[in-house]
Amino acid sequence: MKSADKENVSGKPLSNSQHPTGKMCMPCPFDNFSDGTLYTRYNILNVLETRPFNLIDPAHEFKLLTNTEKALEEDIMMKFSNEVSRFAAACMNSRTNGTIHFGVCDNLRGEIKGIKVSKKEAYVDLLNKLIGKYFNEQYTSVAKACIKELRFVEVLLQNRTPPHMFVIEIDVVPKHCSCDTKYFCTNTYKYKSKSWKKAVFVQYGASSKSIQNTKEFETFKGILTSLADSHKRAEEEYKLKQKKSINEGLKLVSLLTGNRDSLDSSYYDYYILVSPDATQVKLHI
Repeated sequence: MKSADKENVSGKPLSNSQHPTGKMCMPCPFDNFSDGTLYTRYNILNVLETRPFNLIDPAHEFKLLTNTEKALEEDIMMKFSNEVSRFAAACMNSRTNGTIHFGVCDNLRGEIKGIKVSKKEAYVDLLNKLIGKYFNEQYTSVAKACIKELRFVEVLLQNRTPPHMFVIEIDVVPKHCSCDTKYFCTNTYKYKSKSWKKAVFVQYGASSKSIQNTKEFETFKGILTSLADSHKRAEEEYKLKQKKSINEGLKLVSLLTGNRDSLDSSYYDYYILVSPDATQVKLHI
């Protein structure tokens, strides 16, 4: 009998009780494409799939893209497109930053599985095409500014070998300078009727919903200007905090180096670095 902490090599799917116990891990930094983060299969993303309590911290949504083994690639791409446009429009209308993660279980607390990606370029091309297909023409430039490029995060097995699988992540950043006081109506594809339908999506708990042709839509339009103003203030406050953080970092560098260009023994005899867990710390020198 195989132990639960070894990767299954038989090709048969494991039950939830047979999967290795995953560790908690942090997602890739928001709106960052140079971090170099890797995920490990069956680990758990340490973020809640819910709307945050402010307008700056990103909302997270997980999608596994299940039942794709026998599906046509065209159908998979259509499902991917629908989910991206829905999530992006919901973030833009709710003025909430957000990340949608494809290849992460949405019914198992954010367990990382990964999805097979044969051609990254196919997803990149699809993202560029779907904006014009799903968003009204007058808002395509706004959508392109808010929907960031795809981030392919490699998923390693428990033994740290690559299974050639990825988590695909897309960040949405609805800046006030782009969205202003607009709301965004999108086209969404209905699989059962095989037709297109208008929708106005907003963030709702751990997911999103369309409020098109509802009383909630009229209420939403009434508070949109106030919501946009709140998001603008939140952006300004966040920028001030970031600037203060950078200034404090420069002060620390100045103290350590004696206001010189390099760190050596000419200013202090000893430097002591204290870390709670040096094996997990990345040092950039």
